[in-house]
Amino acid sequence: MSQVNRRQAPPLPPESGTFTENLTAALAENDIRRARTIVSEAEALLFSNDANAAEVTRTDIAAAKARIALATGDGPAAHAILVAAIEAAPTHRALRVLMTEAMLAMGRATDVRPVLQHIGKRPKDDAKETQNAGS
Repeated sequence: MSQVNRRQAPPLPPESGTFTENLTAALAENDIRRARTIVSEAEALLFSNDANAAEVTRTDIAAAKARIALATGDGPAAHAILVAAIEAAPTHRALRVLMTEAMLAMGRATDVRPVLQHIGKRPKDDAKETQNAGS
């Protein structure tokens, strides 16, 4: 019986820049593995007992995951991540900009305005807007 030799990838060196700088560099180099490692390490720190040491927020993590999904061509995953993030932080402008990028990448340019108008709002807020628009 032969054994399969599985080669493990070498560990990544520690990053020296900020979360955003490191993530941007990894994505620019199309190094998805490194980008995912950067995000998972930041997320682990964010949810650790020493969350005050984290330099990122949940919104930063969501945006990073969406960027990774876009970089791998998974527009629907990026969209789903962003919908959840915008629902949690409806006034976060950067998430809305990233949602626009994701929708454009998926060929849904005509849906951008309606989605961004309604996402993150309570249903009764939408009903008031619809009534005001008809007046």
